[in-house]
Parts: sequence; C-alpha cells; structure tokens
Amino acid sequence: MKIDKILFPTDFSDCADAALEYAVLTAKKYKASLEFLYVDEATYLLNPMGPYGDNDLHQLSDNVTSYADKKLDDTIQRLHHGVVGHKHVVIGRPYYQIVETARNIKADMIIMGTHGESGINAIIGSNAERIVRQAPCPVMTIRQKRDANHICRMLIPVDFSDMCRQTMKQIIAYARDFACELTLVYVSVSHKNETEKSIQDDFERFLSRIDITGVIYRTMMVKAHTEGAGIIECAVKNEIDVIAMGTHGRTGLKRVLMGSVTSEVVNNSPVPVVTFRSVKQNNVQHN
Repeated sequence: MKIDKILFPTDFSDCADAALEYAVLTAKKYKASLEFLYVDEATYLLNPMGPYGDNDLHQLSDNVTSYADKKLDDTIQRLHHGVVGHKHVVIGRPYYQIVETARNIKADMIIMGTHGESGINAIIGSNAERIVRQAPCPVMTIRQKRDANHICRMLIPVDFSDMCRQTMKQIIAYARDFACELTLVYVSVSHKNETEKSIQDDFERFLSRIDITGVIYRTMMVKAHTEGAGIIECAVKNEIDVIAMGTHGRTGLKRVLMGSVTSEVVNNSPVPVVTFRSVKQNNVQHN
C-alpha cells in the first residue's frame, strides 16, 4: 500500500493527541509526511451582519490563526526524528474542509480522533461520520488513548458482498505492511436464519476470490443483535489492535433507509477503525 501523505486534522484536544500517536506510527512505517490541519470554525460561524463587524471578524480570524500556527509549530517540533510535518489552517465547516483538503493535497490517508456520538462539543469528533463517508482516501478514527506502539492484530468484518470483496485488496495490502494476523468475522444477526455450515461455505467461496496468500488468518462467526455490536464485541474480546472495514459511502435518504454498519462501529468502537472505499466507489467519486 502506498502512503506518501497523511492528513491529520486536530482541534488540540486530548482525543486528537491520542490519535497523533497512530499518525506518527503510520508516518514512520510508510516514510510519509504528516499534514496537520486546523479548521477555524468560529470565524466561519459568526455573521458579519450581526453584532460583529468586519474588523472584529478579521481580528478574531487573525487571533485564531496565530493561536493555531503556534500550536501546530510546537507539535511539529516535537515529532519523532525522521517524520516530516507541514501545517494548514483554513476557515470553514470542519468536515467539509477536511475532505476538501484531503482532495487538494492528494492525501493517501486521514488519521483523526473522534469523540463518537456523545461528542456534542467536539469539533473533530462530531464530524467523523461525515468524513468517513465522503473522504477520497482511507480514514483511521481513534476514540480513546491506546498503546500505539504496534498494530499486530486486525479484525476484518465481512458480509460476503461485492463491495466487501472490492475493498479486501486494499485492506490486505495494509495488513501485510504491518505484518498483521487477521481475524475475518461474520456477524449473524438474530433475525437471520443461518447455519454455521452455510456461513462456512460462504467464507470458502469468498476467500477463493481474493488473494490472501502469505497472511496468517482465521475465520469466525459471532451472533449479535446488530452487526456493529457484534464487530465491537469481537474486537474487544480478541484484543484486536485495529478494525479494518469497507464503507458504502452512502448519504441522504439511501443511507437512512439502509443504515450503515460502518457508522455504528466508528461512533462506538474503543478500538481504532480504518475504513476503505471500494475501487468502484472511488472511480465514481472522481468522475
């Protein structure tokens, strides 16, 4: 897997600091640059027609930029030897600016902290789900501080769909780079009438259509009320270092009607999650 640029959005929170450890680990692995991004949402939200005039807004923007520049400079200076960092400060809506910056600088991965569904006041955390759906590259989200010295055990949820198979090439390439042992898990939800034999047959057909040579892996079936809950429970129970999964990238009514397992996992998993879009989806998005 080729990663030359990693976009790291930060709001300077503890959650962002925890994510930075994974960003540094990944940058060192791939010899990639870290592109730090701070989005000034305060200036964007203030209406110049309200109690603040243009001069006040310019002053506020200058103050925020100065603050962000200093914080980013301090962070970059503390980076591990050999990791190169650059800074970007922009004004706007965080999720939009993060996705647009990723496109503009041709980022190969976004790594960011998220506070999950409960992060009402979190600038970065509350935007994670939108970013995962719309980003042009893989996205790693981290909800809490963990040991980021290694990524050895990876959980890959599968549903045997074409979209899942299309993302497996990227996921396996990522796993090979870190020499991960893989657990491929299928979650059987309570309303489905499935047998272990039928699921094992599905696994055999699925694996026969992907290249997983040279990788240590095992397959597993778990039962749960929802796919997301089963994935998270399996990750915690098996001491997984990272969950890697595909995303449909759905928006609007289609997403509401069909739901999103990826969003449930991103919002609730205590284990870092890396999401990958299928090659077909990326081609559609770029056309």
